[in-house]
Amino acid sequence: MQPIISRPVISRIVLAGGAFLAASFVPLAAQAGLAISANDGKQLQQGETTQRTPDSVSVIDLGHYPPRVIGSVEVPAAMIGPPDAVAVGAGEKFAIVTASQKFDPADPLHPAADDKVSVIDLADPAHPRLLQTVSSGAGASGVSINPAGTLVLVAAKGEDAVIVFRLAGKRLFPAGRVDLGKGAAPTDVIFAPDGRKAYAVAWGITKIMELAVEGNKVTRTGNDVATGRSPYGAVITPDGAWLINTNVGGALEGGDRTGSVTMVNLKTHRLALSLAAGRITEHVAL
Repeated sequence: MQPIISRPVISRIVLAGGAFLAASFVPLAAQAGLAISANDGKQLQQGETTQRTPDSVSVIDLGHYPPRVIGSVEVPAAMIGPPDAVAVGAGEKFAIVTASQKFDPADPLHPAADDKVSVIDLADPAHPRLLQTVSSGAGASGVSINPAGTLVLVAAKGEDAVIVFRLAGKRLFPAGRVDLGKGAAPTDVIFAPDGRKAYAVAWGITKIMELAVEGNKVTRTGNDVATGRSPYGAVITPDGAWLINTNVGGALEGGDRTGSVTMVNLKTHRLALSLAAGRITEHVAL
């Protein structure tokens, strides 16, 4: 498979009835395509009379106008967290979805932290099937699949860690964790194009943290770069030379809290550029 970008593009939109959606767009052919969406039905607001709906994953046909839902399955999902809460595997035959929150019946207006990661079979897009749901780390947020399709990383914001899974036969197998240090609170993690490095977006300590990948072993390299306040999402250029990320809280210095976009030189591990980019800069894509 030759992906359009280094990994699927994900965006969030608000649906009627208090449900939220994170859609991952994947190519099928030049004239057709799908959107894989993770739908959060538990974000209730004070005074709402609408009953909450189950979380789910939907398959949307973008080759039809207007786009239409062609399949759906109940799967744990969450709106809270970075847009990269859905990753699509090679050949668009399966998707992996994280859920950073779950419904709390004792406090319906405030969902509790969750750690779920699910695998959905897309072999028949009109009939998606839940294959597996496993626990990872609290606040499971951004998820990435390596280029070889053998390893999955999940950013566990609530545990200051990146959780490692081995991927085989559309199933996840625990393979360890990388502790990033107290307060790191990673929101996202992405693989470099060659799969030999990965980068955790550490919201809590304003850094992009480099990880070395050797087989199933993932470790910190110590080559961390401070980019801006509350970094949130990131993407790497196809040549692996640059990492571009967003910072919800703005630049490192000064009093301006306008969100920023920064570029990191991955060869020198230095911040190369910082630009104001508007408020609540959640994600960037190539």
